[in-house]
This record gives sequence, structure tokens and C-alpha cells, in this order.
Amino acid sequence: MALEKPFAVLPLLIGKVRTGNERSNRPASNLGMLDLMGMTWRTDGSANAWAAGELFGPASVDFVSVIAANAQPGTTLRIRLGTSAAEVDGSSAAYDSGAQTFVNPAVTLPSGLYHSHREFTAKTVTHWRIDAGNHTGDFEAAGLVLGKRIEPSEYYEKDYGFGLDDLGELRRSRLGVPHETPGVVDRKLDFRLGWTDREEYEERFRPLIEAVASRGIVFWCFNPEPSEHRQVNTYLGYFEDPPGVRGGSLGGKVNIDFRIRSII
Repeated sequence: MALEKPFAVLPLLIGKVRTGNERSNRPASNLGMLDLMGMTWRTDGSANAWAAGELFGPASVDFVSVIAANAQPGTTLRIRLGTSAAEVDGSSAAYDSGAQTFVNPAVTLPSGLYHSHREFTAKTVTHWRIDAGNHTGDFEAAGLVLGKRIEPSEYYEKDYGFGLDDLGELRRSRLGVPHETPGVVDRKLDFRLGWTDREEYEERFRPLIEAVASRGIVFWCFNPEPSEHRQVNTYLGYFEDPPGVRGGSLGGKVNIDFRIRSII
């Protein structure tokens, strides 16, 4: 498996949302509730499965991901970005992905939930639209990530790690009877960016760290290489602690330690 450098995205607020199909208790506006994965957009059948919105101002966007969707092998996703509702509803959008296979590369996960992944040349836009097609039954998704990739110039160091945090509990009574308290299982990712230029830190990573601290949501793709493993290398969640930054052994370089708790 080839390795590519990880990148982060600070998700934009998706603004006021309109749609062609939603259930009253699962509106398309839930796509912006990234901290509440249980609040989803769900359609009533597959017809007119689109959602669109206007950002709160012009923004540079070079990445879009629909998060935790019940995509099927044939489901497609079309992404349009532009400077007006008319552009994204029509054929003159500044960026138009066309209808692309949602789960690409193909993979089957036990959860049945998948994240789309679309990288492209940055566009300054104010409006967005996504269309799910070729889907059987209700289409459902938990979130929409729009934003600009923040990518380090160097790879992470060798002492990275993956882990789990089980928020449930299993206890055994004095007679050996198990008593389970249900809870979700969060995935965890730890890595260090070493030999990072101070200028790179100031321009790319300090704004990200100070924007989210330990309470804001951030998207990470730890290995964007298009393979069947990209789904499980996709994270959305919180920094366990605001990343620590320390000077390195070489002047002008810093080490940045990331500890990410993912809710997907």
C-alpha cells in the first residue's frame, strides 16, 4: 500500500440549506451538525436526492466529503460549487464533478456507512450542491465537509499509532456474570509532524489549532492514497488536547503532536 501525506480540513459552516427531498425528522440541514452524527439527512425514497446551500461568505474550497452515508455499490454523487444558486443548480458551476461513484475505490465495511472523497483545484465559492443518484431506497448521510486541505510539507514521524476508546463498560460480578453498559467506540489517531518549518506552522497549523482547540470538529485523512483502506483512514472528531508544539533540534523547526478522537 502506497502512503500519501495526511491532510486536515477545518469544515466550513454550510449555511442555509435547501433540498429536493427530506423527511421532516431528518432534514438536510442536519448535514451541518457534524458533532451529532445521529442527526442525519434522510430522503423519502431516492427521487430528487439533492441538497444545496449558501455559505456565509466567499471561501476557498478544494475538498468535499459526504460523511457516513448509506451508499450502495452503484450510488453516485455529483458535487457542484459556484457563486450563485443558479450556477450550482445548472451547468455553469465553477466546479462540477459530474456523477461519480460514491464508494471509490470499492470496499465493503461492516457498518454499511461510507465517506465520499473529492479533491480538486481550489475554487472561491459561495454556493454548493450535492446530488445522490442511482440509489435504491432512502439516501441517508450524517454530515458534509467542505473546506480547504491543510497538508504538511513533510511526512509524519515513525511513532504514529491507532487505537480505540470504548465508552461502554463490561464488569463481571463476584459470581462471574458479565454486566455490560452499552456505549460507542471512538477511534483514535496519534502522530507527530516533526521538522515542521516555523513559517509552515504559523501559516497552516497555528490557525487550525487555535480555531478548534479541544472542542471544535476537524476532518483528517491520514492516508489519502486511493485504495480500499482510505475509508478507515478517514477521521472526523476532536483533538484530545490542543496539539502541543515544541522546538526541534534544528533552529526554525518545530514538532507538532496530534491526538485525534474520531466520532466516525
